[in-house]
Amino acid sequence: MSRFTTEMFANAAASPRGIATGDPHAPLFQTWGEIHAVARQIAGGLAEVGVEPGHAVGVLAGMPVDIAPLVQGVWIRGASITMLHQPTPRTDLIQWAEDTLRVVRMINADVVVVGEPFEPAVDVLRQHGIRVALISELRKGPSIAPSRWASRTWRCSS
Repeated sequence: MSRFTTEMFANAAASPRGIATGDPHAPLFQTWGEIHAVARQIAGGLAEVGVEPGHAVGVLAGMPVDIAPLVQGVWIRGASITMLHQPTPRTDLIQWAEDTLRVVRMINADVVVVGEPFEPAVDVLRQHGIRVALISELRKGPSIAPSRWASRTWRCSS
C-alpha cells in the first residue's frame, strides 16, 4: 500500500476525530474508525460485484455521508475513483446524460456506483450497457481488509 493509504487506515483505527455530515440542525458525527468500518463493508460489496485492483470506478452520488466511506472502500479494493459531474437545476438532462455516458466510457469505468439523489440515472446507465452498483447495496457487503494493491490505482490500456 502507499504511505498515504497505510497512514489513513492506521489513523482510522486510532483517531477519535471524524467528520460531521447531514442537516446542520441534526448533524451526524462519525469517527474515522466508524467511517473506515463502513468503507470495509463497501469494499466487500465492491468485491462481490467484481471490482478488482486496477479497476476504474465512476461515482454518481451526492450525499456527503456516503462519499468518505465510498472513496475509502474503492481504495481498499485497489481501484481508482472518478466523481462524475452532477447536474444543476438548470442543466439540460438529456445533454447531461450524454456527457456522463461519454465520461464513463472515457475513464473505462468497470462499474458506476450510484447513490442518492441519482438513483433515477440507474436505468439510463444500464440501458447503455454500463454496470451499476448502488451504495445502499454496497454498504451490506462483507467487511474486508485493504488490498495489498491499494496504492496501485492506475489503469494501463493498450
